[in-house]
Amino acid sequence: MRSATLTLILFALALSGCDSDDDDDGPKQVPVTPTVATDSTTQNLEAALNALADRAELFSQSSLGEQANEAMAGGDDCATLSEDGQYDPYAEDCGEVADLRTSVNELREGIQDVIEFVRDRLLPEEAIEAQTDREIIYRLTPERLCDEGAAEPGEAPPAQNNGEAPYPPQYEDDYDYEDDYEDDGLSCQELLTQIPLRLRITAPAEGDVDVTLLVGEARLEPITLGIYRAGLSLTLNLGDVAASAQLVLDAEGEGEALPLQISGNLSASLMLNGETLTFGLNTTKIDLRVDDAEAPVRAGIDPSKLAVAMTPNGGGVDIAITYDIGALFFEAPLAMMVDAEMSCSYDMNGAERCDEPPAPEGNLRVEMAALKALVSVPANGDAINISDLQVGAGGIKVFANGATAMSFASILPRTLNITVGQEMMRLLAGGDLGLDMEIKDSVMARAMGEEADPSQDSEMHMHLKGAAPEVEVGEQLKVISGELRISGTGLDAELVAQAGMCVSGVEDEMSGPAQPERDPNEYPEGYEEGYEENYEEDYEEGGISLEGMEIVACE
Repeated sequence: MRSATLTLILFALALSGCDSDDDDDGPKQVPVTPTVATDSTTQNLEAALNALADRAELFSQSSLGEQANEAMAGGDDCATLSEDGQYDPYAEDCGEVADLRTSVNELREGIQDVIEFVRDRLLPEEAIEAQTDREIIYRLTPERLCDEGAAEPGEAPPAQNNGEAPYPPQYEDDYDYEDDYEDDGLSCQELLTQIPLRLRITAPAEGDVDVTLLVGEARLEPITLGIYRAGLSLTLNLGDVAASAQLVLDAEGEGEALPLQISGNLSASLMLNGETLTFGLNTTKIDLRVDDAEAPVRAGIDPSKLAVAMTPNGGGVDIAITYDIGALFFEAPLAMMVDAEMSCSYDMNGAERCDEPPAPEGNLRVEMAALKALVSVPANGDAINISDLQVGAGGIKVFANGATAMSFASILPRTLNITVGQEMMRLLAGGDLGLDMEIKDSVMARAMGEEADPSQDSEMHMHLKGAAPEVEVGEQLKVISGELRISGTGLDAELVAQAGMCVSGVEDEMSGPAQPERDPNEYPEGYEEGYEENYEEDYEEGGISLEGMEIVACE
């Protein structure tokens, strides 16, 4: 509850985003009144959330939605209900499993709560602090935003069960009621008093509003929410987000500077055009740096765009995904990214010996080239069409202390059609398709302070050639048209599969080196179990091995 107010406000505002287009002389604005601000905000917000719920419901009924439901069935959804079905904060019923339809119903049920929160607590007329014909400033006060009667951090918890035990006796062993009331910082009232929050409302067009959160006396602008007739947009000014977080730390007397430096904007949007609802995610160039002595981190991404369009089609929804992802990198200490585990073994006399590995030094860096693609998924969900594929030079690379530890490069056609069945996948390319991968375990071993063995390095090259080559992946890899060439670690010579031929051993032989035969009698009785654990660790799946892969007649 330390920053309950900020959480409520950010949740109410962060519902989606992208700035409206600006001319060179700045954003256009039209006059705005308190009535226009409230009505436009609530009506547009309600329409956008209902449109989202409608498309989500259609998606939940599609074949892809059913697959998503099955995936979600692995999690727990615990409802706090007593035996008579009434709310009970101490009872848990984990018998129900969440699915997409449940999530859609919860979204619909919560829409009016969000609308009431915005109308009654964020934008009432009595909250107006300043006003011109082009903008309105609302002050967010503790009296309206901090729940009355709720225990604040450091206060004694309210009495339960008419002043008797703070919780029912049957829950004493597994419910720590006091944990909810530990002193973890400023109360809601104290936080809003020390860090004043305001909302600035402007109208870029008739019926549309922009809502900007102003933080502190400096009026930082970490969030701007566009609530338009066509949908919603949210823009985060990441530099002001970090500066706002620093204000909270300062108010709580932490006395430390936030070790985070970040710049750039991140925008998201939810727009309705006719029957098509589109979710968008855009970034400017973003640079991030964490100047932590123990775990310094650097990351960055070039300007990027992602759009997911959902259009109703029969009983389902067609999905079109547009990728335009800029080049990105991530760099962090090896010790933070890679575990250096203790190595134990047994000698011939059955004695266990464990060696503490040295802490790895240096950095691990990941680089990924720019990617562009258009992915289409029809309502029946049995095919995925990929077009306009473009990958920047360099592919994906991982560096350990400056040396290349892994590289992944590809040759991509402009179009790629993938059909997914129950037990197979068919891939049709609009030209040559290639995959080249190298894994240098010796580089990682050297970076970890271990003995480097170049013989453990591995590589794989798979190239599908032809004007319109096609393969089917199931129990075997079948070449339907074109030519497939495979080479790499574990193969004495390149494999060439012509149309009508199959490649066996794809799933079994690409995961790592096979375990050599051993004679358990070589080890003293009573130490087989301990040795077995160590033996398995020596031959964990790793690297690439194509040994055993061969060209065969299709079954």
